[in-house]
Amino acid sequence: MLYQPEQTSKSLVTKSTGPGCSSIAYGATEEIGPFRINRGSNLYLNSFSWNIEANLLFLESPVGVGFSYTNTSSDFKEFGDERTVMRENRRESRENRREWRGEPSRDREENRQESREHRRDIERTVERALSREPSREHRRENRRESTVEISRFRDRRENREIGREEERSREKRDRERREIRRGKCFSFPNRFCPTFFSAIRDTAPQENLIFLIKWMSRFPQYQYRDFYIAGESYAGHYVPQLAKKINEYNKAFNKPTINIKGFMVGNPDMDKNNDKLGTITYWWSHAMISDTNYNLILRNCNFTADSFSKECNSSIYNAAADFGEIDQYSIYTPKCVRMKQMRKAVLARQTTEYDPCTESYADIYYNRPDVQRAMHANQTAIPYKWTACSDPVFNNWNWRLSDNSMLPIYKELMEAGLRIWVYSGDTDSVIPVTATRFSISKLNLPVKTRWYPWYSGNQVGGRTEVYEGLTFVTVRGAGHEVPLFKPQGALILLKYFLAGKELPRSY
Repeated sequence: MLYQPEQTSKSLVTKSTGPGCSSIAYGATEEIGPFRINRGSNLYLNSFSWNIEANLLFLESPVGVGFSYTNTSSDFKEFGDERTVMRENRRESRENRREWRGEPSRDREENRQESREHRRDIERTVERALSREPSREHRRENRRESTVEISRFRDRRENREIGREEERSREKRDRERREIRRGKCFSFPNRFCPTFFSAIRDTAPQENLIFLIKWMSRFPQYQYRDFYIAGESYAGHYVPQLAKKINEYNKAFNKPTINIKGFMVGNPDMDKNNDKLGTITYWWSHAMISDTNYNLILRNCNFTADSFSKECNSSIYNAAADFGEIDQYSIYTPKCVRMKQMRKAVLARQTTEYDPCTESYADIYYNRPDVQRAMHANQTAIPYKWTACSDPVFNNWNWRLSDNSMLPIYKELMEAGLRIWVYSGDTDSVIPVTATRFSISKLNLPVKTRWYPWYSGNQVGGRTEVYEGLTFVTVRGAGHEVPLFKPQGALILLKYFLAGKELPRSY
């Protein structure tokens, strides 16, 4: 989904939380898009939409999120960073874990076999991307009432002409592939080099990158513009991984079409060990858990281990009972309750104030048949309800193969000169500000501009500290999804990020 301002030279692609949650649901209609959904399942204007400052492209990933779908059922069997990072590194990591556990390592033939299988996967993916023709399945009439192939109802003359055109198209693609395999990657300015993708050895960011390249080819007016990526929560994995792949892609070309300048992430999943310790610390420092349970956690948990012991998990589970019925994503705001139980004063909120029931509004809105028709969505009659977060994606997520830390990628991209901002709503207890600060401190970055309060309107919007290669920002009074809770402050944040300027010290 794309939103365009009247005039801008900047483009921003956004990826939402997860794993398995929709950028359309959260990013587009709860946070930064030009419209929001009210309790009557209608739209109203968002005065602080981010498309005031940039073109917004919302990307649903991985497949199965939102209205995205696949014709390959095996795509739903397993999700994880295995599909998002380099398999060479992943295989090496698995071998290291085997040695650490005292297990026998795999022999060379096994590794060669996996490499051959992976190369075939890459070649198939690349061929799909190079092809301008839809697959046989996608050439079927895309309607709920029929799956009959349209070509059967064309007249013979038209079919002969289409057949000749398809043959010419196949010959052209075959010629291009032969040229590419010979190393002539720059003969086709709107294409890319498969050998490059074979070298980086991944799938999901590769597929996202393929999408962006093809999207730029389809809409050339966005080529070469300043390009940024943004996201929140588990997009703390997605965003830097995609930025890394774009950066590697750009190194292979003299004039790449994706002119990436930087990325920003909010309340991000950055480093597993620091996230765990920072979360427990936040719970205790914000009086969410008792001293007794806090001390039990510290006694029973090893925050540097790959996994927690049963005693540790039990201690954390018992401590969570201390929370009570609160919204852990925003600990000082009310939870959403049933509409009939809500007071009229709560229902009559101003549009700039936080409404705890926004997610339920999105569930109603995106399941409306008229909305789906207007969006040209769900034309394949997906046999399940639209949801903001996909249970199959989350439940099938392979956490064992998720990267423990994104910090090495941050270091690599800082060295590449990308602008990186990390912001944190300070009332989120799921990936809290303490976790983010612990992770950033692990980078050991020199301080350029010391800690100071920044302003949103005539109020303190939060605090910030500028390091060599990274800017850290807190947003006062915001929960896990900063633009939902503090839309004006979030827009100021975006404006200064895009301009490459430090946040305002006064109002």
